[in-house]
Amino acid sequence: MNHLDSVHEVSGAALARAILNSPIPVIVDFWAPWCGPCVGFAPTFKQFAGAYKGKALFLKCDTEANQDVGARFGIRSIPTLIVFESEKEKARQSGALPYPHLEKWVGSQVNLT
Repeated sequence: MNHLDSVHEVSGAALARAILNSPIPVIVDFWAPWCGPCVGFAPTFKQFAGAYKGKALFLKCDTEANQDVGARFGIRSIPTLIVFESEKEKARQSGALPYPHLEKWVGSQVNLT
C-alpha cells in the first residue's frame, strides 16, 4: 500500500489484515471495473477519503478479481460499502452515494472528528 494515497486497492489477504489490525475504522468500497455506478462513484469515494484521511482507513476491493472476497462478505450488488470497526462489520450500504449522503451515512456509523 502506498501510504501517500487516501484510498488503497486491496486483495483478500490484505483486506483481512487491515480489518484485523486497524486501530481506526475501515471503510471498504466493493466494486468492479465493468460496473458503471462503481466507476462513477470512485471519485466521490476518493474525495471523501482525502477529506477524512487518518480518521478511517479507506480501501477498495475489486470483486471481479477477488470473487472469494465478495462471497465471504455476502456482496450481492455493487458498489457496496462496508464499515468495519474493532474487527467487526458495523454497517453496509449498497449503491453509489452522492458526497453529502456518503458523509452523513459514514458519520452516523463512526466518529470522524
